[in-house]
Amino acid sequence: MWDFLKPDNDNYMWTFVIGGRSVGKTVNSLAQNIKYCYETNKRFIYMRRWQADFDRSGGHIDLPLISRLSGYDVQIKPFDDGTGNKRQMIVAGHAKETTDKEGKTKIILEDAKGVGYFVALSTAQKTRSSAWPDVWLIIYDEFIPVDGRELPKNEEWSAYVGFLQTVFRDPRKAKSLFIANAVPGGEFNSYFIKLNLFPKGKITRDRERGVKIVQYAENESLIKERANSKLYKILESTGESQNDFSQAHFIYGKDFIKPLTGKSKMKIIYTLQNTPYGLWYNKDGYILSSKFDRSCQAKYILDEIDPSGNFVYDRGQLFKLGTLLRANSLFFDSPVTRGIFLSFLKKENMILK
Repeated sequence: MWDFLKPDNDNYMWTFVIGGRSVGKTVNSLAQNIKYCYETNKRFIYMRRWQADFDRSGGHIDLPLISRLSGYDVQIKPFDDGTGNKRQMIVAGHAKETTDKEGKTKIILEDAKGVGYFVALSTAQKTRSSAWPDVWLIIYDEFIPVDGRELPKNEEWSAYVGFLQTVFRDPRKAKSLFIANAVPGGEFNSYFIKLNLFPKGKITRDRERGVKIVQYAENESLIKERANSKLYKILESTGESQNDFSQAHFIYGKDFIKPLTGKSKMKIIYTLQNTPYGLWYNKDGYILSSKFDRSCQAKYILDEIDPSGNFVYDRGQLFKLGTLLRANSLFFDSPVTRGIFLSFLKKENMILK
């Protein structure tokens, strides 16, 4: 299991941890941080995308299990953050059974400390005037949405960065831990695209910007245990087991970069942000490149109407590029070109369908 306290011991501002389903990412990240924050008088923020995730039983959190793993009794309690916003706090301590004046037994927490906050990204903008004292880390759970639904209007990235700057007034102290299941198409989340960084192996690092992506596989015994379960056999018989229990789509290993070869043939010239690009084809698929052949007759503009009339605006070309990308048939000749086109296709909602 990944050590979820590693962000405190390295120089990476953002750490992404991607693992298999139901292997303990949420439980262990919370348990480790509850213990750490209780003993150091720090706090953390546990974030999900939607407020409804918390309204349903505290975000589906197994409090008894987390209590056992952390060594402290854990409760979820409401609190007012001082701006009129009602929120929930993770409180840890030592449970004690007492009797009230009416003779009724109740459980109280002795030596209780608030160790963490629940925050939904969708409502985080309401906390712009809130103070977050002693917060050392934001844990964003399920940053890769299983259903592909990020915040609407492409606000996912800006909403998170805005909240990050609210919490950490000193940017040198900003720490984020993103955790998620590996799901088909998950590599096209807003964070990987905005950072223009895609995992190719177990650990992918960008030391200069302080970003790290970690992928870990399930152990063989757990895979065999699931494969022999009755539920797996039912799903396998209906063709659904690949989506729920297997490792087939687990590791993201493509950076979508392929070089042009001498056998590449020019197909189309695209103009994007007033810059021409060539769409080439070879045996590996289609490759978008900053190189182009001016003699090519097929010319399209992707983001606006060309007043000169030399380039035709055809939104169907965006659908074409999105389809090629989802079919693993679209590549780029450089990270710069990749970043420009993936950001644009994401903005135009052409990546996930």
